[in-house]
Order: sequence, then structure tokens, then C-alpha cells
Amino acid sequence: MSDGAFILGFFLFFFVVWIASGGPNHPISFAGPYITPITTVGTVQEGYGDINDFNTAGARSDLFSIQNSIFNLKKDVRDAKLFGEASPYKGMVTISWGSNVGATDPDDEYITIKAGYNAEPNINISGWQLVAVSNDRTATIPFGQELLSKTSNATAPIILHPNDSAIIVTGESPVGVSFRENQCVGYYTQNKSFSPSLSQSCPDPQDDFEQFYSGNEYKDGGCEEFISNVDRCSVPNEGGKRLSSSCYRFIDTYLNYQGCLNTHRGDQRFWGNSWRIYLGRGSLTKNHDESRKYGELWKSSKEAIKLLDQNGKTVDLYQY
Repeated sequence: MSDGAFILGFFLFFFVVWIASGGPNHPISFAGPYITPITTVGTVQEGYGDINDFNTAGARSDLFSIQNSIFNLKKDVRDAKLFGEASPYKGMVTISWGSNVGATDPDDEYITIKAGYNAEPNINISGWQLVAVSNDRTATIPFGQELLSKTSNATAPIILHPNDSAIIVTGESPVGVSFRENQCVGYYTQNKSFSPSLSQSCPDPQDDFEQFYSGNEYKDGGCEEFISNVDRCSVPNEGGKRLSSSCYRFIDTYLNYQGCLNTHRGDQRFWGNSWRIYLGRGSLTKNHDESRKYGELWKSSKEAIKLLDQNGKTVDLYQY
């Protein structure tokens, strides 16, 4: 917006406020002067006009209201300039205030985006960009795996559905790829660290034992007791245990990530509604050359981050 257009908008706004507050019909417009004429000794004179027509407190209140409105108008103009050209996805996908930006370790730094309930069914966000307004540094949202696999590195565009979210981490993926959360992915937390932490929502080992154990559970009380002490999303440590061959077979078949996928992929609650996306930027302590090449992505304070669609139009703006 040009300065001339802003000035014109300012006067139009002031005029609208004047009309809304009474305009030419406001008492102050026709109250006339309030002055006291020259008096003579022994004579008491009254001023012209009515002092009640000019309420000083009310006038100050109106002035403050106008000044506040002008301030908000200027702020709206600045924000509009900063936002830029709006994307068709504006309002469908937003940056969440639950983000953790400005962390010193890129593996702990993340920003969260969310598709609203009114969003289009299949929004491809791979190729969208996050831009730091302070330094114009840009990060592109990569491809990912909808079903995290230990046997394949194949990736595809990341699709958000209504009410889906994506946690976009500045650092590198602990599993080497971006992925959609599912009921079994908590098994990875046994030997890898995730920030923020992954949900431990794996199926209960005791429930799987009751449903899938193929041995004689009446004779195999030792296996049942062992399984009862196994935590969700945990591959059991069988060392030193005297278990039956049927028990070992059950553990190897069901109580690990791949076994969980094979058994529960068709469950109604298998899929999560959140993605873990990794931008792959290293830190000084972990990868000096990578940090020197890219530099700090987000400032720790006084920053604005734009989410741009595939055509470079602004989906949302996050300021902190």
C-alpha cells in the first residue's frame, strides 16, 4: 500500500469516526462560544452558551478512542504489508502458537502447522516454504513417508487432511526421514530421541498375548507373567529368562515395530493425525560445516516467520 493511499485512508477513517460520533449534529458543533462578557461593579454576568454542551471528559474520551483506532489502523496496514499476497490456503492451514522456535539445538527447535476442520481434503505441503523475515532464510518442506518403513527409503509428497497437524523440526530426523505418526511408531523411542516426544500409544502387550499367543497359555504361566511386565512400545529383554519356544516366537512376532505394523495396520485407530517433518539443518556441535553454510534459521526473539505455498503466496504469518 502506497503512502498516498494510506493518507487518504487515514482521512476517510477520521471522517467516518466524526460522522459516527454525531458529525454536524454533535452538540459541540452548534453550542457556540462559552465566554463571560465584561462586567460592571455590582453586576453578575453569565457566559454565552451552555457549559454542559461541552463535556471535557467526554471530549477526551472521544479523542483517545480516535487515537486508538488510528494506531490499530496503522498496525493493520503494517501487518498487511508484511503478510504480502494471500494464498488460497490462507485460513485453511495455520502456524500454531504451540511452536518452540529459537532453541539453541536445531533438534529441539520446531514450528507446528495445522489444517483446520474446514480445510480442503488433500493439501500437498511438500514444496511449501518457511521464510524468516529477519534474514530471508528459507527452508523447504520435504517429502516424507506416510508409513514409516525400516526396509525402504522411498518418499512421497506430504498430504494434510482436515484437522491434521505437522511438527516441523529444524534439525535432522532420528530415523532419516519425515514420517506420519502411527500407533506403532513409539517402538522407535526405545533407542532414539525425539523432540517433542512421541506418543507411547502402542497396543498393550498383554492384550496381544491374550489375542495372538499360539502356545498353551494354561501351561505357560511363565510367559504370561513375563509379558505382564513388558511396557508398551518396548522390545523385551529376554536375556537370562527361561521361556518356552512359543513365548520367544510370540515376542519376536508381535513385540517390535514391524510386528506391530503387520498385526495392527488395519486397526481403526492405527493412524495418527500428525506428521513429523525434518528440515535437516545441523548444529555447530553436531555439524560445524552445515551450520556455517546455513546459519541460524530463526532468531530467538523478535522474529516473523512466513509459511508460503508452492506459488510463493502467504498461507500464514507467525510473529514472536
